[in-house]
Amino acid sequence: MRDAKKVIDINAHIENLKCEVVMDNAMPVAKISFDNLGDGVITAIKFDACGYNSFGDIVPINGKEKFFLIIQDISILKNEMVNDLKAKLPNADIKKLVLTENQICYADGTVATYEGENSYDFDIEEFDINTEREQFNALKKMYDERMKYVPKDFEQGWICGCGRFNKSDHNLCSCCSKMKSDTIHVTSPQGLKELVEKYHMWEDEERRIAQEKAKLKEKEERNKKIGIGIGIVCAIALIVFIVNASIMSKRETYDSVDEMRSAMQGTWSHDGYNSVLWQIQIEGDTCTRKYEPDDEGYQGDITWNPSKGTFTVRGTTYIVQKGGRSLMEGNYDYRRGGTLTASGGYSSDNYESVYTALKISGISVTSNSSYTICTGTITNNGEKTYKFVQIKGAFKDSSGNVLDTDSTYGVGSEGLAPGESTTFRMSIHKNASVTDCSVSIYDYDD
Repeated sequence: MRDAKKVIDINAHIENLKCEVVMDNAMPVAKISFDNLGDGVITAIKFDACGYNSFGDIVPINGKEKFFLIIQDISILKNEMVNDLKAKLPNADIKKLVLTENQICYADGTVATYEGENSYDFDIEEFDINTEREQFNALKKMYDERMKYVPKDFEQGWICGCGRFNKSDHNLCSCCSKMKSDTIHVTSPQGLKELVEKYHMWEDEERRIAQEKAKLKEKEERNKKIGIGIGIVCAIALIVFIVNASIMSKRETYDSVDEMRSAMQGTWSHDGYNSVLWQIQIEGDTCTRKYEPDDEGYQGDITWNPSKGTFTVRGTTYIVQKGGRSLMEGNYDYRRGGTLTASGGYSSDNYESVYTALKISGISVTSNSSYTICTGTITNNGEKTYKFVQIKGAFKDSSGNVLDTDSTYGVGSEGLAPGESTTFRMSIHKNASVTDCSVSIYDYDD
């Protein structure tokens, strides 16, 4: 870690305010830029303005040194930087403009008044990329790319790991939308240790996938250039079949080419770590192998061998496993169905995971005298039993803005077996603005 200092005006609603005066049709125009600090969507803004001529003299407006500069009918999203906000100036002699925040109107109808500069020097700790590269990279990849500081409480509020100052009563960061408790944990020594371990696992899996793809690409290119080898692969497959006659008991065989062709039609996918790595698509007597959804792929004619339970495409032999729902190509297995997404993205079609097996339904939001409560039902539509399923609820207003969150175990150590259902309950301090709650699964054991 290394010491860092942040100077923050805790009264400000915007930051990095800059103004440039340009000429438009012989009249001065203010070109304004600033960052919206995340209290809401800005629809209008009022500045205290003071104009100066080329000599640095104040240009009075209506006999006064300062005037209001108001810009309306705008929409600046939370945490958005605006670069080209323009406003006409009341006097052609103004060549320089000094602006100070005065009032801001938000989309929800509230008006925030700037109470004057109230800046503090906050001493915090920053991750040093030179000495803490692993922790730095793990935080940015596995948690949030804006993380660079250790979160810290102050008398005036708290500073998040992304560097945003938040008031003491706000547990959700207005910039990165991370919970204060989550960020404190993930930047603690134990949290960093766990995050680095996950990061290493992710790196290992990425390398493995890249190596497999490289090998497969090399194999396809070699087969494409050579254009031969079908006989060699078939001969090897035949020898293996004769020597290992017992393998036939694990294969699905067919009485005719027509029967096998009909059974093999459709998409077959080879999946890796939560992803479909590549697919073959069989249409009639043609097989197409794809690595990307928009890839035209490599096509080849199919040679059927129904009595052996195999078929060959451009020198590559596929073995139909018993039951006819999976294929083997060397050490690679394929299952029927699956959805290929860009760069080996996650595919949920026909592959069971907690996210496809567990259905959340019957969500209801109510309030009593003290709490706003979300209840609902979790149903296991899959074929596995899931334990320690953690769910998170985002309590929202009618515009979809997240006002607060809560989490709980929807399923505990008892587990949720196939076909079973259970109910859950989450709550926050009563908030009349909450109209809906979005519930999602974020951790589990199977």
